[in-house]
Amino acid sequence: MADKKIIAVVGATGAQGSGLVRAILSDPSGGFVARALTRDVNSDKAKELSKLGAEVVAADVYDEESLKLAFKGAYGVYCVTFFWAHFSPEKEMADGIFKKGREYAGKTVGIAGEHLTGARMAASFTAALGQEVRYKEVSPEVYRSFGFPGAEDLGNMFQFKRDFEQVFCGARNLEVARALNPALQTFDKWLARNKSRIPLE
Repeated sequence: MADKKIIAVVGATGAQGSGLVRAILSDPSGGFVARALTRDVNSDKAKELSKLGAEVVAADVYDEESLKLAFKGAYGVYCVTFFWAHFSPEKEMADGIFKKGREYAGKTVGIAGEHLTGARMAASFTAALGQEVRYKEVSPEVYRSFGFPGAEDLGNMFQFKRDFEQVFCGARNLEVARALNPALQTFDKWLARNKSRIPLE
């Protein structure tokens, strides 16, 4: 356990964050452990992650000191912000993780954050898997109508990306990201390395 690399997961009790924490915990041979960051370590969801084996740590994306402590010693950080709490692109970019996060995290790995369309990603999956993968656009309103836990949050996230795409993509310079971490992969390279892990029916 001591030799495993720590992945700090912001928003660990949400739909995306908890999925990543569970994925890390379900792969004991993967070389990583999950540090689940949450504002409320006493919530039922936080306690459940702790029972599964995650290190649960109190942190708030708008509390600089809590981020320093939570990111200390981390090999990588997965960040989700809470746009729908304030609906302000300016606040997203001025505060919390966007302003200070990279100062506290260690080395990061993963995909270089390419600005790919759904159709482009489907084409990459088709090429890598040798099986047709199709993209179908689903509106934010449809996501909100699904009724599963987190459906409304997903709809809000997709609406933000749709309505503020220039802001969303403009703040993410790929060349800067690659200069900070040359180990970042393109989506196609990531697929080539991980296609065997994608279950096909």
